[in-house]
Amino acid sequence: MEQLDEWSQVNSELNKSCEDRKPRFVLFVEKWNPFSLHAARIFQKLKAESTEKDIFIVDADKLFSIASGFGVIGTPALVVFFRGMPIKIKRRGWEEDIKYVGIASEDNYSKIVSMGREQAITGNPLICD
Repeated sequence: MEQLDEWSQVNSELNKSCEDRKPRFVLFVEKWNPFSLHAARIFQKLKAESTEKDIFIVDADKLFSIASGFGVIGTPALVVFFRGMPIKIKRRGWEEDIKYVGIASEDNYSKIVSMGREQAITGNPLICD
């Protein structure tokens, strides 16, 4: 697995998102968790294929207080930020939350990222059904 992003870099990008109004995708992972590692590989691929610099992968164990501040208690967990703040994710049958927790297929993760980028143009929250 490639090196994970440092929170200082991520935080700087979150601040930039207040001005450029583009989303930032932060995947919290644990290096010992095979599901996290699988999600990290998918996000590394999405990151490499993108011209946008909006995907970040961070170590939830190393950043425990930050992760828990966003309600991340299990990984992998994806938090999407817009204008510097986590956005609400709506899923049928679930309460609104600011994170998507669990493993998904590469196609589904790609759809979440695409949808987040599209929704940022309209200023609407990301909706995952």
